[in-house]
Amino acid sequence: MKVTLVVMFVLIAAALPTSESCQPCPIFWVPYQGNCYRIFAEKLTWKQAENKCQRYRNWFTRGHLVSIRSRGENKFVSILWNSATDGLVTRKPYATYWIGLTDARYEGTWRWSDTNQLATYTNWDRNQPDNHSGNQDCVTVWNRGGLQTIWDDKQCNAVQGYVCKLPQNNY
Repeated sequence: MKVTLVVMFVLIAAALPTSESCQPCPIFWVPYQGNCYRIFAEKLTWKQAENKCQRYRNWFTRGHLVSIRSRGENKFVSILWNSATDGLVTRKPYATYWIGLTDARYEGTWRWSDTNQLATYTNWDRNQPDNHSGNQDCVTVWNRGGLQTIWDDKQCNAVQGYVCKLPQNNY
């Protein structure tokens, strides 16, 4: 009987989540309003960056390039990028990064990669998006210094850093 109880206790203890799995965000990710964010300075195309973000998971949910739904979230991501790049954000190659907004499917219809929803909040620079040369279908954030950031459409095959977003674990 004692052996059976000990075996049951070990099995129950093994099934309980560890302290790491109870964290709302994976290690190296930063929580903000129900989501987790991570900066990547690695230079990738928009599609490569989106694929890389999708490799990260919280339980059954995949990550994506960041979708920015409000001015507050835009400011948060800017602060995160500035802190992660150690003040080098106004100097190339640290000044721009990919977000998950694209009109590659239908020109002029800007949708987020994580939900396929139309963008309701944007922070376009003056005269943007302009689809310069007819092939700018992905969105980059340009940091002008401090928290002054603007969005611009850019060719998706350009390489730059990126920000991933993942829903927090909910327990």
